[in-house]
Amino acid sequence: MEPQTHRRTRASACFFRRALPAAGLVTVLAGLGAGDSVRLAGLPWVQSEKRGAWLEPGSAQTENGAADPAAATPNRGSSDLIGAIQRLEKKVGFHRTHNFRHRSDKISAFYRCYYTGKLELPDSYEGLQLQEGNKDGCTVDAQKYDVFFYPIEAVGSGKSPITASLEKDSVERTLFVVPHEDFHRSKELRQAPASVSEAAATLIGFLAASEVARQKFGVDSDAYRKLTADPEIFLRKAEIVNRTHAQVSGLYAQVRDGKVDGPSALAAKAKLFQQAQTECKAIGPDPSSFNKCLAANNNAGLAFDVTYTRHYPLMYQVYAAHHDDLPATITAVKQLVAGWPQSGSGQER
Repeated sequence: MEPQTHRRTRASACFFRRALPAAGLVTVLAGLGAGDSVRLAGLPWVQSEKRGAWLEPGSAQTENGAADPAAATPNRGSSDLIGAIQRLEKKVGFHRTHNFRHRSDKISAFYRCYYTGKLELPDSYEGLQLQEGNKDGCTVDAQKYDVFFYPIEAVGSGKSPITASLEKDSVERTLFVVPHEDFHRSKELRQAPASVSEAAATLIGFLAASEVARQKFGVDSDAYRKLTADPEIFLRKAEIVNRTHAQVSGLYAQVRDGKVDGPSALAAKAKLFQQAQTECKAIGPDPSSFNKCLAANNNAGLAFDVTYTRHYPLMYQVYAAHHDDLPATITAVKQLVAGWPQSGSGQER
């Protein structure tokens, strides 16, 4: 999707292998809403549990979102990697796409400026305002708005080229980005709300990345070791992001109700974002395919990131149910997403 000024948008930029005990699933299901319970009820892994059986913005990055070259494996063959990824995708049931079939000499990255009010927090990136940026950044007034500048290396258009920024990504980041974007072309994801499709594509991106690393580099490789840890590390990030979003949303609701004045709200906001920053920095080990902290430490970054994290804990439970069976996990994720109420758009905007 090409950026358009002042339009609300869906943007697809967007293992620790373990089995959770049955009691863990019960706890997760108990915390879901009625709608979630209905969506889960028809899935085979939920039915078997009732019978007593048991069932996402950059690579390791600096705080400003730039890739940290010391924390990831240099990418010395993006075309070769992409070929290996898409061969795996064909085997495990991905929808065929025309993504990453050719290089673009004209597109270095897709430069986007997401922004929102200083005391406004959308529920996902679909509620953010969007303006096209350039390699030098954004022209949005950061004194008036919370801004998140994102130079995106790939978008899930179905015809996304290999950009210069994707070629410069680490092996781990490339192994994640390609299947993440390709999985977005599944018909189930195209009809789902952004917060559902992003969580699903994030999980499957992690799992596909790890499997390609295993096949290509072996189980003793740094790439495989790092990528197998990323799904659980992202779960820890999701817990922080989801909690922070709820806290900040609650604060702004008090402002709208006249219970908290603007200056007091801004001071409280700063404390909440500082707390989130402190918590995410403490996450260890560092992830290899995403940034463990917010995309930007403000409302725009939080709304962007919660699009990927809101339903990720639920997707992670699907993964935990199937352990190392990637095709079965993909099938279960598609079933779960297909049962979700449609967003109304059905396509990226």
